[in-house]
Amino acid sequence: MGLQSLKQGFLDSLPSPGPLATKAGRLAATLAVPAMVLLVVSPLLMHPATFGQHDWDQMNTQREVVVKTILRFHQFPFWDPYECGGHPAWGSLESDPIAVSPWLPVYLLAPLPIAIRVEIVLSALWGALGCWLLASRFTRSVALRALLAIAVAVNSRWSLQLAAGHTWHLLYAFLPWTLYLFDRAIDVEAPAARARRDIVLAAVCIATMVYGDGIYPVPHTAFLLAVYAALVGRATRSWRPLRALATTGAIAMGLAAPKLLPLYAELQRYPRHIASEEAIFPQDIVRVLTLRFGDYLGRASFINGMWHEWGLYLGWLGLGLLVAGVVASRGPRERALKWAAFVMVLFVIGGFHQLTPWRIFHLLPLFKSQHVPSRWLYPAVVALACAAVAGGERWLARMGERRAFLEVVLGFTAVAVALDMGVVAREPIAQSFVNPAPAMDDRTPPFHMVHRLPPQDGYQSCLPEDVATLPGVFDNVGTLECDTYAGVHMSHRDEEGRMPGVGAWGEDDAEYRGEAYVAEGGATARVVSWTPNDVEVGVDHGRPGDHVVLNQNWDPGWAADGAPAIPYRDAVASVLSAPTQTVHFRYWPRPLGWGLALLAATAGSVALWLLRRRETRP
Repeated sequence: MGLQSLKQGFLDSLPSPGPLATKAGRLAATLAVPAMVLLVVSPLLMHPATFGQHDWDQMNTQREVVVKTILRFHQFPFWDPYECGGHPAWGSLESDPIAVSPWLPVYLLAPLPIAIRVEIVLSALWGALGCWLLASRFTRSVALRALLAIAVAVNSRWSLQLAAGHTWHLLYAFLPWTLYLFDRAIDVEAPAARARRDIVLAAVCIATMVYGDGIYPVPHTAFLLAVYAALVGRATRSWRPLRALATTGAIAMGLAAPKLLPLYAELQRYPRHIASEEAIFPQDIVRVLTLRFGDYLGRASFINGMWHEWGLYLGWLGLGLLVAGVVASRGPRERALKWAAFVMVLFVIGGFHQLTPWRIFHLLPLFKSQHVPSRWLYPAVVALACAAVAGGERWLARMGERRAFLEVVLGFTAVAVALDMGVVAREPIAQSFVNPAPAMDDRTPPFHMVHRLPPQDGYQSCLPEDVATLPGVFDNVGTLECDTYAGVHMSHRDEEGRMPGVGAWGEDDAEYRGEAYVAEGGATARVVSWTPNDVEVGVDHGRPGDHVVLNQNWDPGWAADGAPAIPYRDAVASVLSAPTQTVHFRYWPRPLGWGLALLAATAGSVALWLLRRRETRP
């Protein structure tokens, strides 16, 4: 008896499930996704008043600066006066993450610990829904859709990064949405109007990631789309995918221009070039995917660095299903996804040699600011999971009448995988979110700068340097020692031990002369009114030509009485023109006007494009 006969005999022996069993399998698979999300985030719900450890003080600070600037001072948070002696918030890679965000209303209405939890839980559900829809592009199986969402939405990499305070990882929730919309748009059967709409919505997803400071999700999504479009276009001998890619990118950049242009200007001042020599042996990637280890601060013998940058637990069952589906997959879209994932896995292997793919790719301007190539593993799993469900659909389609039984088996298999992965992914959340919140009464005493915030009972930043900044925002106190801004950072020191670019002084520094002063002396300066973006300084008994100095770090966006402010020993300053004078200092990001103009032009062009009646392909 041949192998084919044995296979057919086995399939013929499978029972046909009744309607109740079929519905039970589908229901089990469907409920496994939200149940896994609930399991992973349950520590947050059980302890709703705690904060996370590691980088969470920085992330909480950035969110509270936005809230306080809007609610207390009725301004947009262009400038952050509270950290590092003052720095651009709108032009920073990792500041103002909620200023243009669907979560902003939650933060304005709810206490900070509650708002953080709403953002986390809704982001997880949004990502899971996007995964479900993305899977529908490759399969009609409910169980396979659930398996893709389980493998991606809240896996242990998601929770490990979240436990470490890397809140930009939440923006990966928009990756499956972007790929889903883009794949629909390049479908040759798609109506022109729907394809245009999908392109615009994909661009909106990317722009949302930009506004949310998606320092890794944005370039990873762009790379995946670019490889996917190029390979699908080549396989189908069509320019349609590349045209859609170019249109999506142009619209996304136009919509995000108010953020991108100030960010580009700041990166010109303070380039973010980070060495990246992290590496892993290829065979150890299997260990990364199967090791049941949830300590986000832990280490393993086969990696360099902490586990939150490497771990992505799928388990042997999940990994086996993934590999089997990838092997079974066929077709131009599936090949494009597999090639994209293959390249990203090569990046994950890292930089053990200067000619490895990641070290070469890292030379490109967009990727010089990135390190820890293991972060490419998450989007690689997204691409592989799409190919795997396509392979699973191909296999199920060949089962004929036995498909219904196998769907039921896969449905309950999805429950098992969700439980296995969810238990591991829950651990780092439970480990991190144990930090008591500081006193959160929003106070507005006269603003002043200190060199370093004093310890607060029961609250720690949990960084090795133990530098906290969040309590200062609540108390309306600025600090020099901080890690919220890459341009001016406490790890950067000159020969005198001072951070380059810092012109402000703390009141506990010997050089402190107040929040406003006349550099040459012999005159008095006082702060008449203060908000983060606008400060009025009154001067008496000055001399024309003297320098009146505001105790904030200088930036080209500062103006004094409508003219560009000047740097005075890296602080914001202006030249007096009269003995008695009131100087109005105001901050406005330099290229923001151009960014708003590009946004308006893009929005207008997109509106006209969507309103076109002629049925043409994008």
